[in-house]
Amino acid sequence: MCRITRLLFASLLALHAGSACALQVRFDLPTARAQTRDHLSALPQQAVQAVKNGTDIEEAVRSFNGSAFGHLRLASDLAGRNMSRAYLEVERA
Repeated sequence: MCRITRLLFASLLALHAGSACALQVRFDLPTARAQTRDHLSALPQQAVQAVKNGTDIEEAVRSFNGSAFGHLRLASDLAGRNMSRAYLEVERA
């Protein structure tokens, strides 16, 4: 598991757990894993592109396209923090 995956995994599990609690349904681990994988793929891809384009971190955070994860209760709360972490990790590499 890469560093960015480890950093973001706990945040993303909170997204799914928050959704499950809000809807009073059982936590669907296979779905959560698939959505987490998709989100963790989108973050570094967009961060790499932003760094390559010379986009500063604030603009990269503002322009992160997390619309596919908008149905998750905490997605909008965590998207900026997660994108900034991904950006800094890519920038360090």
